[in-house]
Amino acid sequence: GGNRHRILCYGDSLTAGFYDGGRWFQPYGRMLADELAAYGGRCEVVVCGLSGKSAEDMVTNTNSTLVDVCGISWKGISRVLREDGPFDLAILMAGTNDLPYPSKRCAAAANILQLHTACHAVGVPTLAIAMPPAPCGSELWCRDREQLLKQMKHLFSKFARDAKLNYHMMTFFDPADLLRPDDKMLWDSDGLHFSQIGSVVLGKCLAKMILEIQNPHGDFSREIRGRQLPTSPISRQQWAMKAQSALPPLQVPHAWNTKSSKNSCKKPELFIGRCVKLGCF
Repeated sequence: GGNRHRILCYGDSLTAGFYDGGRWFQPYGRMLADELAAYGGRCEVVVCGLSGKSAEDMVTNTNSTLVDVCGISWKGISRVLREDGPFDLAILMAGTNDLPYPSKRCAAAANILQLHTACHAVGVPTLAIAMPPAPCGSELWCRDREQLLKQMKHLFSKFARDAKLNYHMMTFFDPADLLRPDDKMLWDSDGLHFSQIGSVVLGKCLAKMILEIQNPHGDFSREIRGRQLPTSPISRQQWAMKAQSALPPLQVPHAWNTKSSKNSCKKPELFIGRCVKLGCF
């Protein structure tokens, strides 16, 4: 019994946990759910990682469907919020795929804010994770990142003031100190994506941050020991299967319980023990 806290993790390949060329995935949302469970929290973490997609792509297709570079279909964020909510929190991380393109880069901060605005429009608080300072980034890339972060902070601060939001409703987090580019253990060999350890570190940090945002005067103690090492990664085929399983059924709802024709989809996998729900909607 009792209500579960529902968290949406929405973003690009860094949210998907893409590594090893997309052959494996280790979303930070898995460790986030595990760590919240270790603190006694009851939650479901929904992971939507659109590999290769920019903030511009996500905003343009907010009410439609996007196909990522792995060939997996995802709902736009407004569809996820409308069709698969309610959510108690949305964690958004985007912008990495906008940075290489000047036109996208100039509009990236405004587009990222639009993703947050879509959440606030339906009463969902948001946590903005800035793109991390990847080891592969050139000096120019790092300067562009810093400029984008300044633009994000300015726009987000203005939006929060104008909307009279407190920090419970909108939080900005720069993971630069947590995910240092010189710590090779945290990064995939491509120098852009997280390693399994990197996703674990981010997920564990976010769990404590979320608890502190919700209850700044709380005394948090771990009820059980959370996982210290990554769970088994998800293969590309498994990730695609989870995505397919989470697509809406093409038949009437009772098709969930039938032996199923080739046109129906099985119910999304939901791990209540560790409260992790993976897949696209």
